[in-house]
Amino acid sequence: MKILKAKKGRQLLHFLNNTQIPDEAFWTTLTGNSEIPGGTSAKKWMEFVEDYRAKHTSEVAKYLKTKLRDASMHYYLARHQVWYSNCGGELAQDSCVFGVDDLANVLKQPHLIAHKMYLDFQPAAFFCVLKEVRERENKPKPLNLTLYSELPQVEISSGVSYKNLKHPLWMV
Repeated sequence: MKILKAKKGRQLLHFLNNTQIPDEAFWTTLTGNSEIPGGTSAKKWMEFVEDYRAKHTSEVAKYLKTKLRDASMHYYLARHQVWYSNCGGELAQDSCVFGVDDLANVLKQPHLIAHKMYLDFQPAAFFCVLKEVRERENKPKPLNLTLYSELPQVEISSGVSYKNLKHPLWMV
């Protein structure tokens, strides 16, 4: 990847190395740079979020109460993660470590990854998911790209204006 070989990319990665979540900060910084393909203006993004929160306080409050529960999509497609509650496994730093009781829910999610599963916690859950992944290799399920296409950052990078976003709440 060119960005990782570029001097500024390496400097940013080096700078973030001693932060709590360097990989997430790195990619978030890049996507907040409108000069990078697929990137958006972080300034415009934050201005929109602040304005939206001010004008939709009750709607935002209601959304935030349910946001961290188990919803089919919140802002990103890659990772299904449950925070604070609704966890059939155990919490590790407020994030659910999925266990056997979470399997039915985990397997119906549209995300690419279930975060977190540990081999030393209810390994049967991990192996059941692995078995399902192997079965899907032979009989793949169709990928529904609608959720991805409706992500605010995807819509914005495709030229949709902030006022016409399908899911502006996903930004708060």
